[in-house]
Amino acid sequence: MKQFLTILFFSLLLTNHLKADDIRDFEIEGVSLGQSVLDYLSESEIEKQKKTAYKYRDNKFMSITLPIIPNEYDRVQVSFKPNDKKYEIHGVSGKINFTKRSTEDCKIQMRKILNTLQDNIINIKYTKHDAPHGADKSGESFTYGYVFFLDRGSVDLYCVDWSDKITKSKGWGDNLTIALTSDKFTKFLTGKPFE
Repeated sequence: MKQFLTILFFSLLLTNHLKADDIRDFEIEGVSLGQSVLDYLSESEIEKQKKTAYKYRDNKFMSITLPIIPNEYDRVQVSFKPNDKKYEIHGVSGKINFTKRSTEDCKIQMRKILNTLQDNIINIKYTKHDAPHGADKSGESFTYGYVFFLDRGSVDLYCVDWSDKITKSKGWGDNLTIALTSDKFTKFLTGKPFE
């Protein structure tokens, strides 16, 4: 049922924004780029979450899970600059767990969403991106997906297939992710964000 809801949700989101070309016109579970993490957590709660947050290279960005109850996803994460006192959101992602299902099931779901995107947005520019996941130095974890380019950022749609070692050591599970990223975060991620 969740698979159908995600397709329906994404279809409705895009149908309402056929002419939208600015990444800030989109949202995931009511969260959009440019908002503040303070809209969802107090500063003391943010500081507490910083201790266990996922930190990218040189601590330029970090990601935390919001304590909201999502409708379409299993969890919603936001990314921001840890030294920004306004806690501006540069990335927001909705994740659907695929730990108990195959990577092929995830790819089937992803392709359905891709078809919805292609059917609803005219001349959308995107690239296919299948590669080892940079956060796993062993090269045994993979991402399979697409990056859609809009003004001021991108929409990423991908499946993550974590290695058994990463799942055991870090507790990270395979997932389907739809992410909105600002141009600054997109540029950072196209470098080497995990070193």
